[in-house]
Order: sequence, then structure tokens, then C-alpha cells
Amino acid sequence: MQGYIALGIEATLPLPQILANEKAQSCKGFRLSVLANWLLGDAMKMTYFFLAASPIPWAFKICGLFQSACDAYLGIQYWKYGAGKIGDPFQDTTVRGEGVELSDKWKPAKDLRYQ
Repeated sequence: MQGYIALGIEATLPLPQILANEKAQSCKGFRLSVLANWLLGDAMKMTYFFLAASPIPWAFKICGLFQSACDAYLGIQYWKYGAGKIGDPFQDTTVRGEGVELSDKWKPAKDLRYQ
């Protein structure tokens, strides 16, 4: 039972990143090298799971397929949204309508950088 719980947790690891990217409509801060390594690891894992001479339990195959699908969707998000715009890393942005504006919560009362 513990092994199945561990498989389920590992398979759902990409979900928080997927949700964060969707909410922000950006992949800012998510490195392409991480995505590439995840996809390469998925390809090797799936090759082993489905071409191994010894029998592999279906739980591994199902969780591996789900994680591969999540990682592929992260690739689609990266293609769709890109790495995000380079700007002030201390600004929190919120998507509103067509553009991206600074969230009211983080707007400074006075900009002290240029005094």
C-alpha cells in the first residue's frame, strides 16, 4: 500500500506547477532545462516500463503515463506562454484583460528607487 501511495504522489508532482502556470498565464521562473530533463526522464521511464523483459506492474505504467502527460502539458504551456517577460523580480503581476498590470496589493505608495 505504501508503494502505491508513493507512486501516486510522484505522479502528481507536476500538478502544482501546471496550476501556477495556468493562473499566471506565464511560465516565468520555470526553467526550460528542468522541463527538458523531465521529458527525457519520462521517455526513458516509459521505454523501460513497456519494453522490459520482466513484467512491470500496471500501477507503475499508469502513474508513469499520467506523469508523462502532465510533463507534456507543461511543455505545451511553455510553448504557449513562454518563459515570461523579464522585468523587476520584486513585482507581483496579475493578468487583467489584455495586459499585465501590477497587482494593487503590491503597488508601492511611492517609488523610492529614483530619488
